[in-house]
Amino acid sequence: MDIKAYEDFLQIVDSIAGSEMSFRYEVERERGYQIVKSAINEAKELGGFGERRIALENLLDILSEVGLFLSIEQINIADRAFGIPKNMNEEILIDYYKKNLVKN
Repeated sequence: MDIKAYEDFLQIVDSIAGSEMSFRYEVERERGYQIVKSAINEAKELGGFGERRIALENLLDILSEVGLFLSIEQINIADRAFGIPKNMNEEILIDYYKKNLVKN
């Protein structure tokens, strides 16, 4: 796992959570913001316990559930953070993002 990429990804998602969020699904902006902020805080907490891989997987899972669009560059940072996938869910999440939730 690339710790720098992990930290960069958390910072990116945290920074877009306040202003640049756009969702694929009908999500009230304030509710979407709360879900994303909560997921980021949970990822930071888990990461603090050394569970970065689980934290990143959980964060991407939640972001995909609410349909938060990310740029391909942001998705690639998450992909780099995982490094070599340890389970199929990691690959599925990244692939899902690349196919369905790329911000134009």
